[in-house]
Amino acid sequence: MTTTKIMPMNVIAGDTFKIEDISISDYLSTEYTLCLSIRGKTPSNHTATSNPDGTYTFNILHTTTKNWYPGSYRYVLYVDKSTEQYTIETGAVEIIQRVDLS
Repeated sequence: MTTTKIMPMNVIAGDTFKIEDISISDYLSTEYTLCLSIRGKTPSNHTATSNPDGTYTFNILHTTTKNWYPGSYRYVLYVDKSTEQYTIETGAVEIIQRVDLS
């Protein structure tokens, strides 16, 4: 399985967090669910939307991200299908406070 890095290095708290057209060739969205777990000061879990072409989209509303405290977080992206789970990507992401919200 070959994928490009999905998660950005930084996310702005208070902005909409959207990643579109996520393609994971071995795990099509028509068969699997893509999940994101973020752990840090404000832990959160998110599920991507499945697109008809087999890709995924994350769309986390600004009303959710505005409650994320600034700092370093760890994340894991994984796919899930009934009794199967596979890690797609792990890493670190920095949550940055938007100036007008501080």
